[in-house]
Amino acid sequence: MLVVITTINLANIKAFGEVEFWFALIKVVAIIGMSLLGLGIIFLGIGNGVQPVGLDNLWSHRGFMPNGIKGILMSLVLVTFSCGEVELVGIPGAAYIINLVILTAALSAFNSGLFSSGRMLYNLSLQNNGPKYFGKLNENGSPIRGILFTSLILLFAVVLNYIVPEKVFMYISSVATVAMITSWTIILITQIKFRKSKIKQEIEKLAFEMPLYPVSTYLALTFLALVIVLMSFISEMRIALIVVPIWFIILYLGSKIKKRGPTASSIDMENVIQT
Repeated sequence: MLVVITTINLANIKAFGEVEFWFALIKVVAIIGMSLLGLGIIFLGIGNGVQPVGLDNLWSHRGFMPNGIKGILMSLVLVTFSCGEVELVGIPGAAYIINLVILTAALSAFNSGLFSSGRMLYNLSLQNNGPKYFGKLNENGSPIRGILFTSLILLFAVVLNYIVPEKVFMYISSVATVAMITSWTIILITQIKFRKSKIKQEIEKLAFEMPLYPVSTYLALTFLALVIVLMSFISEMRIALIVVPIWFIILYLGSKIKKRGPTASSIDMENVIQT
């Protein structure tokens, strides 16, 4: 599948969009279908001998959270990663359907991630913020070197799957979770600084205001910090708390080295003067 998805991204944007459309359609249909099926199980007893499950489990058997809040807190990490699995007991073929949906979601994430990563590397090279090597398009207008490099990095996950098959998912998901938390933290902090830089009259003209600002923004930051803390209690996820800071240090040193050299604008100006 790595070769197939890579080939699709190297073809053209139309091929990417067509494949992503069908992936998205399958996910949407699955979400609606599972929601309706869940209601059927609860109220009609589908898959349970026509005996409605009902809502009794919310207060029966020691009620909600019978083992305390620890389980819910620990689940927040994987919920943040947007990874969930539904088990439909007693319904023929349910396991195959769920596996198909999960595989489709994974391929969709791979497809869109490869699309964006290749173009991100291409744009960074054009801005003189990345290696010039990635600033090349193929005859279809796709950033061939950025896409192939991203695919090569993804092969590392395949190697990990053979080395530590029982832990590879947690390793990769933890790194992805920290990366996502970093992005959202930067967005939230940027929004706080943006609002503080504006006078009252300018804020009133904003087309969209964050609901319950600034309380909602600080609550979101608190939640993201909580997820990081919770990850430290999960042994398989601690690796991300080590690897990601090292990566940030590398990026910081790279930015310092870049600032010592000529900027993209100065290089352009020199070219204008010479011509």
